[in-house]
Amino acid sequence: LLWFHFLETTTVSFSVSNFGTSLASNVIAEMNVPAGNFVLVNSPSAGCNFVGNLLNCNFGGLNPGSFATGSVI
Repeated sequence: LLWFHFLETTTVSFSVSNFGTSLASNVIAEMNVPAGNFVLVNSPSAGCNFVGNLLNCNFGGLNPGSFATGSVI
C-alpha cells in the first residue's frame, strides 16, 4: 500500500502604489497566512517578517507615482 501526499504550491503577488502627489510614508502590506504553511517571501524593496500568522512587509516611503512589489510562495 502506497500513500502519496502532494503539496500544492500557490504564489500570491502583491503591489503597493502611490498615486498621490506627495511622499507616502510608513507604507505597510499585511497578509494572514494559515498556520503550518512554509512561506517564502520575495520583496526586494521591503523588510518582511512574521508576527504569529501575520506577514508584515514594511516598504517605508514611496515617492509620488512609484510602486513596489512582492510575492509570497
